[in-house]
Amino acid sequence: MAAIVQLEVCDAAHQTRDKELLHHAAVQASRLLQGSSESSGLSGLELLVASAEAALKKGDVKLCRSCLDAYFLEAERFHGPQAKAEARDQLMCRALFATGQLVSRLSSSFKGQALIDGVLEAIRYIMQGVELAAANPRYSYLVYNGSVHHWHAARPLQCEQQRQHLLPSLERLCQALEKVESQPAWRVRQYMALALCQSEGTKPDDASKTLAKAVDIAGAAGLQDLKHEVAALQTHVQASQAAKLGGGKAPGAGPAAKGPAAPAAKASAPGLAAAARRRTGELAGLQDKRKLQGMPNLVILWDGGCVA
Repeated sequence: MAAIVQLEVCDAAHQTRDKELLHHAAVQASRLLQGSSESSGLSGLELLVASAEAALKKGDVKLCRSCLDAYFLEAERFHGPQAKAEARDQLMCRALFATGQLVSRLSSSFKGQALIDGVLEAIRYIMQGVELAAANPRYSYLVYNGSVHHWHAARPLQCEQQRQHLLPSLERLCQALEKVESQPAWRVRQYMALALCQSEGTKPDDASKTLAKAVDIAGAAGLQDLKHEVAALQTHVQASQAAKLGGGKAPGAGPAAKGPAAPAAKASAPGLAAAARRRTGELAGLQDKRKLQGMPNLVILWDGGCVA
């Protein structure tokens, strides 16, 4: 019962952005983790994740990082082989999403290669959460939430000559979104973004196939306006490809974008918890290097239930 009350306190802090309530919830999470029972430990972990999400909403980077560090440290103790897989995976997904948002927040004022690295680092955490959620049919709402977090984190690279960096993660994201049948319009938007990445990156021949799939989804869902948008993008992509092959340029377009090939995907570090814990520990020095700007438009969709 105490754990439920503290989650309600955390939810109130989330809604009101009350800093004192946030810190109170984090302290109570630590006390629950000191208990001997597994139920109190899991309640403490859930409270830590909820506190981190609320701290992100509040813009309290220090508290968010503290809660995430504590979660990944304690998760190894409570999320052992005997723990309930669903509770374990749901909390891990949310913690990975929050970690990605935290990295995105800390790198939002970076420029040049530092910004690219920060965005890709944030996306790596978000995609770990998406792929963990995609493995469980009950977590389609978490796949959707993760795709929204990906969209916001990737926004700085959604421009000409930079989209190629998003190609690996968007391919995996669109594959995971095939499990979210209730969001056809959102899936079409993601396929359109993927087609642009493919067209400007290393897989221009795949862009037409991706857009054809988007047309099928929009048509099956009766999204006629969106279907017309996809058709217009198909024309743009085809003209751009023809211009590149002909050495000219598409009507009304600038010179064909040139940029470095997309970097090879890095091997995943062994263990999600260990990797995330190490990375969040390294974030402490980032604030000393760059002056942080205002909170980016981040969305935390999970509040205890499925997204409608």
